[in-house]
Amino acid sequence: MASLEAKNMRIIGHNRLGGYGGLGEGMSIQMTKDGRRIMWLAHEGPPKNFTGVDVSDPRDPKVVVQTDLAHNRMRSNSLDVVGDILAVGTNDLILIWGGGAVILAALLRIWRPLLAATVAPDVAAAEGLNPARQRLIFMLLLAGVIAIAMKIVGILLITALLIIPAAAARRMARTPEMMAVMAAVIGALAVAGGLGAAVAGDTPAGPTIVVAALALFLIGLIPWHGRTVNHG
Repeated sequence: MASLEAKNMRIIGHNRLGGYGGLGEGMSIQMTKDGRRIMWLAHEGPPKNFTGVDVSDPRDPKVVVQTDLAHNRMRSNSLDVVGDILAVGTNDLILIWGGGAVILAALLRIWRPLLAATVAPDVAAAEGLNPARQRLIFMLLLAGVIAIAMKIVGILLITALLIIPAAAARRMARTPEMMAVMAAVIGALAVAGGLGAAVAGDTPAGPTIVVAALALFLIGLIPWHGRTVNHG
């Protein structure tokens, strides 16, 4: 048997996990509110379910929790950290892109009737549209967005990204279409800037993204060259 070989690597820390190995492909790192970094590891078979290891100091990893399976005919080789944007995996990205594309296509299809029902519901009803139905469809689409994103990024972040970018875009956009596009751009900038600031400042990603979105909103309040937008 060939000997094991490693180049340009060295062991800086080690933990035997209480003697329970057999780890599957499930692995994720989560930053806690008190700044610790917890590595979650899924065991491939009984008797253990998953193990949490504090790796804040990589030289001295410590087991903080280790759970058992209900019986020996179960296995738990995969895991998912809910509500942490830094723990988004390939399956989560597929869900985001696929679900987002479906919701965006549906929104584009109902955009004109929805806009008419929102701005002037009485006029829309007189023209044969059904404002109540358009609002119901929009609420279902919004619920879909929340259901997809909440599991992945958490309730705090999805709430902030639904409200703050739209509020910031409202002061600068001259049409509803422009407002929708600008809100999407502001949201993307908030996420990118928040993640960059979180990496640079070693802060939790979610709250930092919210602060970045708030900063963009406050920048939008500045009256650049006397700019005014009348929304009626």
